[in-house]
Amino acid sequence: AGAELNASLMQSLREGRDLLSHPVSLRDLRGKMLSCQLNFFPLRDDNKVVGGVAILRAAPGGSTAGVS
Repeated sequence: AGAELNASLMQSLREGRDLLSHPVSLRDLRGKMLSCQLNFFPLRDDNKVVGGVAILRAAPGGSTAGVS
């Protein structure tokens, strides 16, 4: 799951495209799995991608059903 997310982020950076509502799971300090969505937006300078902004949002209800 982590490798898939990493690959998606790297592809987004290479292609300079947004990654919207990508499902992810996080483990909190108590070990509970939390369902989230990730939005990623590449930052450009003169048509060159120089970084990005990631917004992580907890999914409603926090269920991890169907998310990895």
